[in-house]
Amino acid sequence: MRQRSQPAQRTLTVATLLASLLSPVGADDGSSIEFNRDIRPILSDNCFQCHGPDANQRKAGLRLDTEKGAFRNEDGVRPFVAGKPGGSEAYRRITTDNSDDVMPPSDTGRSLTGAEKESIRRWIEQGAEWQKHWAFIPPKRPALPLDRALGQARPRNAIDPFILAKLSDEQLAPSPVAAKRTLIRRATLDLTGLPPTPAEVEAFVADSRPRAYERLVDRLLASPRYGEHMAQGWLDAARYADTNGFQADRTRNQWHWRDWVVDALNHNMPFDEFTVEQLAGDLLPETSLDQLIATGFNRNHMLNGEGGAIAAETQVEYVVDRVETTGTVWLGLTVGCARCHDHKYDPISQQEFYRLFAFFNNLPEKGGGDMEPTIRVPTPEQARELRALEAQLEEHRSVLNLPLARFEEDRKKWEAPYVKQIANTGRLDGWQRIKPDTAGSTAGSELTIQSDASVLASGKLPDHDDYKLTFRTDLEGITGLRLETLTDPSLKGGGPGREGNFVLTGFELLPGVDEVDLGNLELRFDSGVMTKGAKRLDIDITGKGLLVLDVGDTGNGISSDWGNWGEPTLEGPDGTLKLTDLDWHSATTDYRKVLKNKNVKDQPLRLDGKPLKWGIGTHAKSRIVFRLPKGYTRFKAIVGPDTGALEEVANPQTSIRFTISVSAKDRPGELKPLSFASAIAEFNQDGLPVNGAIDNDPQSGWGIWKKDFDYNQPRKAVFGLEETWPAGKGTRFTLKLHHQHGAKKHLLGRFRVSVTSAPEPSLEMREVLPEEMIRILKTPPAKRLAEQHEILARHHRSQMADFIAAKRGEVTAQTAIRKLTDSFSKTMVMREMDQPRDTYLLVRGVYDQPDKNQSLQPGVPASLPGLAKRGSANRLDLARWLTDPGHPLTARVTVNRYWQHFFGTGLVKTTEDFGVQGEHPAHAELLDWLATEFVRSGWNVKQLHRLIVTSAAYRQSSAVTSELLERDPQNRLIARGPRYRMSAQAIRDQALAISGQLWARMGGPPVKPYQPPGVWSDFSYGKIVYKRDSGEALYRRSLYTFWRRSVKPAMFFDNPARRVCTVRPSRTNTPMQALNLLNDTTYVEAARCFAEQLLRQPGSDTDRLGQALAMATGRSAQRDEIDLLAKRLAKLQVHYAEHPSEANELLSVGESKPDSALDTAQVAALTGITSLILNLDEVLTKE
Repeated sequence: MRQRSQPAQRTLTVATLLASLLSPVGADDGSSIEFNRDIRPILSDNCFQCHGPDANQRKAGLRLDTEKGAFRNEDGVRPFVAGKPGGSEAYRRITTDNSDDVMPPSDTGRSLTGAEKESIRRWIEQGAEWQKHWAFIPPKRPALPLDRALGQARPRNAIDPFILAKLSDEQLAPSPVAAKRTLIRRATLDLTGLPPTPAEVEAFVADSRPRAYERLVDRLLASPRYGEHMAQGWLDAARYADTNGFQADRTRNQWHWRDWVVDALNHNMPFDEFTVEQLAGDLLPETSLDQLIATGFNRNHMLNGEGGAIAAETQVEYVVDRVETTGTVWLGLTVGCARCHDHKYDPISQQEFYRLFAFFNNLPEKGGGDMEPTIRVPTPEQARELRALEAQLEEHRSVLNLPLARFEEDRKKWEAPYVKQIANTGRLDGWQRIKPDTAGSTAGSELTIQSDASVLASGKLPDHDDYKLTFRTDLEGITGLRLETLTDPSLKGGGPGREGNFVLTGFELLPGVDEVDLGNLELRFDSGVMTKGAKRLDIDITGKGLLVLDVGDTGNGISSDWGNWGEPTLEGPDGTLKLTDLDWHSATTDYRKVLKNKNVKDQPLRLDGKPLKWGIGTHAKSRIVFRLPKGYTRFKAIVGPDTGALEEVANPQTSIRFTISVSAKDRPGELKPLSFASAIAEFNQDGLPVNGAIDNDPQSGWGIWKKDFDYNQPRKAVFGLEETWPAGKGTRFTLKLHHQHGAKKHLLGRFRVSVTSAPEPSLEMREVLPEEMIRILKTPPAKRLAEQHEILARHHRSQMADFIAAKRGEVTAQTAIRKLTDSFSKTMVMREMDQPRDTYLLVRGVYDQPDKNQSLQPGVPASLPGLAKRGSANRLDLARWLTDPGHPLTARVTVNRYWQHFFGTGLVKTTEDFGVQGEHPAHAELLDWLATEFVRSGWNVKQLHRLIVTSAAYRQSSAVTSELLERDPQNRLIARGPRYRMSAQAIRDQALAISGQLWARMGGPPVKPYQPPGVWSDFSYGKIVYKRDSGEALYRRSLYTFWRRSVKPAMFFDNPARRVCTVRPSRTNTPMQALNLLNDTTYVEAARCFAEQLLRQPGSDTDRLGQALAMATGRSAQRDEIDLLAKRLAKLQVHYAEHPSEANELLSVGESKPDSALDTAQVAALTGITSLILNLDEVLTKE
């Protein structure tokens, strides 16, 4: 190692450093010149603009980016002649003093340095050996350079010989191994993004067993926090966000994909599978839900739903984004530069760009803000609930699918009475179930008609209620009705009453139905299409019984179609009546509900910007029906779109139509009940027999309760008519069930009605059989066909109690599953069109200028290996091409990003660009060895990470000597361990972890932690308001923070906005960041909770200060540090004791409540110290 003891030597060293920075490696030391390392960068920077891949911009037909072009013989003139600088025209042009001949021309602003010219001369003299660009040559596994590494430190694994050999070449020595406390903090932060706990640090320091560090690494790799931390960089690359971007910046639900990434990383999904599932999971055989979710990678791009956006243009932009992102993430190439013309530097033509484009152009997307295709995805909780429901469904279906042969003896017993009755009487009477057309209540109970013709009551539970049902029947000569009261799990004790028991005080059968007649309406007003403004109306309603108000959608498919009936009145000889003082007969709307004196969003009514005194707010399509009282002849109102609808979005497209119709008909004549002669029940409560339901006395009725008796079971009652009711085909009737007894809330819970025409209706009488069954029963068993036998057996089985229960359970489970799945959030995925979309080269990249001379098929650049599949290829073929072991780029690009994660800079610094404009690898052999090892390991990501962090290179101390800082300021040679400022997310997570606030829950929808309340106001003109979450959601890992593209989370400085793919992080350190870390609510609250945590522990202030430093830095505190902090703490203690209001103000920051058991001044004082500690450079830095 060189010694620098004299100032003159220092000056010489700096001069040497500057010379080395300004000249290519190997240009001044007599070593051989390598084309890829030394010459290609010079030609790329200075020559390829005019003499490179772009044919449209190429001058003089000369290419210097290909071997053929560089050595061509054009009339005896060659750009380069091996061994002959004087005979090389290119060399003559770059060295001439003739301003007309010199290259690059003076007007380009480019020129070669003397060192660069010398390098080209020496390369020609040494034979001008051409090399294909290094990144396009498949990596070959180099031998470990053990001989060159001799004499250096002991290698820990295969990475180290490459590093040590390079250091030996540079006459440098590696740094010593970092202290154990430094190592555990470094590895824990790198692999989990969180600091180690004090207990973990002490356990590692005390572990003197061999391979203690390796065991630590294995534990960290197995932590679920690993996936959360490693996902951050992938989310930046995938441009993941929770909104679409642009002005509207609509919210989306791509967090399912984010959770998939975390899970895949934690389960160490091989990187080739990780690639295939994200690029083409939808094209895999028997695609799983997770594989579909994975394809969200290519739907993470922005969506432009602006009013002026052109759908066709945005659709092209989305495909371009997918191509560019795939090119950056897997190829490390700037393929987007070939969108408008051939690439200026890399061998990618414009046509090849659009062949890549074709892979991603078959998504059935419409452009604009449309998010389709999507799938519904459950949360983990919803998935568990779904599995339970599916198990229930399967259980019910197992009962329904029992073989009929098991019930043959039961069927014979069931059949015998029917056969006997037919033989004796020639007929077969029975009960015929009838399903209600409508079911309603006067007191607000919600009556739901079930699939088995029963009615279930739910919702509001009034003290008393009357149920009104309407039916239709074709049965002639009805003699009686049967009421079955049924049990249900939703009822108290199972029912059959809503509270267990019931008291039915009235049972009325009324022929006919009491409904309005909407069949003969007369149109009296039509507003025409309205998009704004207001119209007054005044129509004649003389002699009319019905007023029907309709608001229609004009069919443009846009929402915000809010409509108002403003200040409506009825006028006539009897005076004026506000229509809102009447109860409507019915009111329906397609969105929300119709409201009096409020618009559909429950806001004050406005028309044409002016407030209304009263009115009705609704939303198209809607219909409101009023029964008109007598004595009124005119209807007046103001109609138009509610002003709120016009303000809801930036470019309102409200379009509605108001119409008014009237009818002279109102309702039929008064319905008169039929008289019952008898009522019998299979069980009667003492004092409440069933005949009490037909005696017109509200204090009597039918009940079923009995002390010390299980009354929660189904019961039946039969009501016999005094006279046979003819009824017949198409008959409609009304049934009223009254519950007016003094016993409150004694209402029917679930019930069913049947009718019969039997001469003597009875409880014992069975259900009437369908005509087909009767015909079969009339046929002697020996003469029945096999098909008839099966029909009869199936019917018999369908009437059995267990079958009925299972059938009802099946319906209930199916309904619950449908309701649950409808509640699943939607996430965007990839899907192929049935008919592929044609792809053409777009002239200058413009969406509406396709070159239709040739339709382009999916393909890859010719400079790279070809696709394995011949003929038409798809995204799955592309994904498998990318992960082919022989691919020159994918493995290199990927391991380089991982190296960047651990060392701060990649082996190729230009992580996003492995093309000719990118940097040559600092350790080319090591990059190739890692790439080949990655593939040989089965693309094992955790194994690669373990290899890196267990290397001696990674374990070095990060302390830097002045010589190393001078020779290698960016640590490209890896002569010391990695040291750089942590990301803003990791800094926040660290503060939450140290303060004990971090909530470890994984996955789920994004959360909104502390941010300034107006953070979203400027970009949205105040229309989108940031409303932070509360409780534990405030303290979740930064990975789960809601990410709005228009304004990324304010506390995440240096992070990309995620509008486009980003693979190389930015690191800065500005005063604004320091102010944020000192004053933001997150960090002030964390400092206070940190202080409270320390004060709850026994010990002195000195003990607490030492503990605080140890928790934050992972190392033991020095005596002088403790003394310095103690002096500051003492001053703060005095200050806050004298200024209690300031202490209270400090402790009030944040949602969590201060610990009332602790002294306020002491907490405030120690908060000042913990805030200082959390902002120390070594705390914010990975050492």
